[in-house]
Amino acid sequence: QHIMNTLFKKTLGLLVLAVTLVTSSCRKDEFDTPLPGGADPDLVANITIEALKGGFDTLKFQTITKDWIIAGVVTADDRSGNFYKTVILQDSTAGIAVRIDVSDYYTKYPIGRRVFIKLKGLVMGDYNDLIQLGGFVDNSSPTFPSVEPIPFTQVSEHLFPGQYNIPIIPEDVTIAQLTANPNSLFDYQNRFIRLSNVEFASADTSKNYADAQASANRTIFDCNGDELILRSSNYATFAGKNMPNCNGSITGIFSVYGSDAQM
Repeated sequence: QHIMNTLFKKTLGLLVLAVTLVTSSCRKDEFDTPLPGGADPDLVANITIEALKGGFDTLKFQTITKDWIIAGVVTADDRSGNFYKTVILQDSTAGIAVRIDVSDYYTKYPIGRRVFIKLKGLVMGDYNDLIQLGGFVDNSSPTFPSVEPIPFTQVSEHLFPGQYNIPIIPEDVTIAQLTANPNSLFDYQNRFIRLSNVEFASADTSKNYADAQASANRTIFDCNGDELILRSSNYATFAGKNMPNCNGSITGIFSVYGSDAQM
């Protein structure tokens, strides 16, 4: 049985992530992967996502003043209702969250589409250690400033869609690799990953992905007893579905919330 759910939503400051669960016990349908279509814009990436994030000072927000361009493939969108105004992009080096004030953006920036971003004028900051790109900083609460989405009227000045139907291939990792140390949490965040031989805690298999009125945490664990949080939004189209009780593989976007490791 091949159960596919894309999980991610940021609402009220909580991040959840895109997830695909592949159980190990039944028939797997095979589908032809469409060939890439469309064309890239006349832009050239001149900095990698890894290099961009590597220069980030977590003690402050940074307005990008250089004529940098990144290019990455969308690995998570808002089609399932579990993402909210946040696009996840990944190149060959790293992934990053990009906040945009656009609803139903999957129609223009769907999973598998390459997107080029002109970074000059954008802001890079973090939400509880998760690095994000956005349009400006909201200082209305001086204790908790935040990176806000790129305004709707400015999105087309910064984001340029390119080829689509590009296959996205997860990186095979273990929970231990993801949680080994703070550097692991930093290096793997917003990457499209796959965990094998994992399952949900038995106490969670009687529950749904999310509660009726709130996002919810469920626990993934492997044969070594290592654990990871799965966070799902109650706005997701699959929020009311029961949790699977099989052992198998799970793919999705890795994230952090402080010292917590999440999918």
